[in-house]
Amino acid sequence: MTDPNITVEEEATVIEILSLLHPDAKKNSLRRMVDHGRVIADGIKVSRANTKISPGTTITVLSKSDGNETVGKYKTIIPEPEVLYSDKSVIVVNKPAGLLSVATDRGEADTMFSRVFAWAWENGKTRAHLVHRLDRETSGCLIFARSTEIRDMLQEQFKDRSIERIYHAVVHRKPPTNSGVETGRIQEMKDKRMRLVPEGRRAGKSAITNWWLEDTGPEHS
Repeated sequence: MTDPNITVEEEATVIEILSLLHPDAKKNSLRRMVDHGRVIADGIKVSRANTKISPGTTITVLSKSDGNETVGKYKTIIPEPEVLYSDKSVIVVNKPAGLLSVATDRGEADTMFSRVFAWAWENGKTRAHLVHRLDRETSGCLIFARSTEIRDMLQEQFKDRSIERIYHAVVHRKPPTNSGVETGRIQEMKDKRMRLVPEGRRAGKSAITNWWLEDTGPEHS
């Protein structure tokens, strides 16, 4: 039996293309096809459902049994990073929300690190070294170093807080004051996620956040 396939006529995401092949399937089912290695684009395994596919590309959906055999058989598509700045020392990229900074123990193939690592080699024949991380659901600037010396220097600056980090957040309702300081402790877990340490415990490291209100609306700030 031939595996279902479609040749892309105009740019679309993988999940949009799968919806054409399987119009009655739920989006979670379509995402599982990708997660299980069943979606192939011109002989290359697709790892993310929101990957954009160019016109002329043939998308094939393998059977469940064939999908289990794709490990090592097909190369994985790793999207290019959105590079904001690069020179001989550093690479600054925009990490999208929902993407891990670096793989967990599960060995995720598509992470911000894997994207930048491939880009750095193709654009300068250098390695990429992770300087810091952003939480999976946080988007924003992420810095990579092209050498271990630059990485160590920048990590020291993050450690002594000489580098200022600014986050923008949309919250429900309006805070009782226009500014404040939040203090606590955070700890990295085995799956690379950060958690708040219960008050009174000394695990993890100190976290200090100075915040201020920029604007308000009817329901959000």
